[in-house]
Amino acid sequence: LSSSSAASDVYKRQACCWAIRLVCRRLGARCREPASRAASLRLFGAIGAHLPPPAVVALLPVVLRTLLFSADDQSGKVDAPSREVAASVLQLLQERAGDEEYLRAYADARHALADARQRRLARIAVEAVTDVIGAARRKIDKHKAKRTSHKRKMDAAKMQSSTRGVLGVSGKKKRRTFHE
Repeated sequence: LSSSSAASDVYKRQACCWAIRLVCRRLGARCREPASRAASLRLFGAIGAHLPPPAVVALLPVVLRTLLFSADDQSGKVDAPSREVAASVLQLLQERAGDEEYLRAYADARHALADARQRRLARIAVEAVTDVIGAARRKIDKHKAKRTSHKRKMDAAKMQSSTRGVLGVSGKKKRRTFHE
């Protein structure tokens, strides 16, 4: 009776770990917007804080890629609060999992990120040679998106610097005349 109870307990733990890994994988893939990214990172931290160390070790390969991308971003795609949350979650996971297991998973995640980047760059290079029209179309679309983004930023800066634009007043200023 006790062996079946222990087996059932192990099964429940494995199912729980599987479900948590699935949720973390799905959330990690959808961390594009700042609000959802910050919420996902906080959830990763909460899960890591409440799981036992063996479960944290099992969760590391799933969570580390998203956390490393968010913590080490130099491109400006990740906002500062999300970078801070990611760094604190990484520190928490390192404490919970232990240094040796964490460093092994960290190295694997770094290697996976580098491999993915290399594959992406190789695919783009091959695409530029084999599908010239498609590559040109993508390059034009990218330039167009950059141009509209720049225009939008410049319009926002103009509106912010000009109080007249913010108030909605337009036209020339009236000439001041001094009467004695």
